[in-house]
Amino acid sequence: MTAPPGTEFDGTGRLSIGAEFANLREAPLRSGGTVDLGAVPGMIGSTDFVTGPVPRDLGLGWSCVASPALGLAYLCLFPGAAGLPEGEIALSFNDLWMQYGGRRFTPWAATEGGADRSFCLGTENSTGAFANGLEYSRSHPELLGNPTMVVIPAGGRRVLHYASAVVEIARDLAQEGIARIEAEGETLVLLGERGSARALVGADFARARRLANVAPG
Repeated sequence: MTAPPGTEFDGTGRLSIGAEFANLREAPLRSGGTVDLGAVPGMIGSTDFVTGPVPRDLGLGWSCVASPALGLAYLCLFPGAAGLPEGEIALSFNDLWMQYGGRRFTPWAATEGGADRSFCLGTENSTGAFANGLEYSRSHPELLGNPTMVVIPAGGRRVLHYASAVVEIARDLAQEGIARIEAEGETLVLLGERGSARALVGADFARARRLANVAPG
C-alpha cells in the first residue's frame, strides 16, 4: 500500500496515493498505468513510500535487495510471528522508502526548490503505520491486517532479534530477483522464479537469544 493522503509524499511521489496493490511489479501511478518497483531506476525525480504486511504465519521475516552488477544480495532477517517465544517482538511490515530525487527542498536540495541531490533505497522492516508516527498508529492500530504498535508494559521488556548479511549470488539470480527465502538449519536458501542460491547464514537466532539471556526454556 502507498502512503495515504496528507503525508510528505503528496508532493514528491509518482505513485497513486493510498492505493493497495498485490505485486511490486504492478504499482499504480498517479498518471495512470503501473510501474515495476522491483527495479531501482536511478534519479527520476520522485520520492515514494510503500508498505507491505509480513505474513503472520511465517517463522522467518526477511527482505532482500540484489545487485546484478556486483552479484550480491543484502539480506535483512528477523523472527516471524509464528511460534514467537513469549517476550519477543515480531516486526509487522516491510517498507520501501524510494528516495529517487523528489525532495526539492532542504536539506535534500541545497536550496528550496532546487535539485534533490540525495539518492537511496531504504528497506525498512518495521512495526508502524507508514512514516506517520506514534499518534497515527494509535488511531490506526491495524493496517493491512497487521498491528501497527507493540505494547511494552511499565517496567517490562520486549526483545527484538534482527540480523543483516551480504552474500554472493549468481548475477542471473540477482537480475531475476529473490522471491522467497527459506531457512534450513545453518543455511539460507534464496529462491527466484527459476534460480536459487544457498548461503551459510543461520536464521534461528539461537545465539542472539543466548546472548540476550532470553532463550526459550
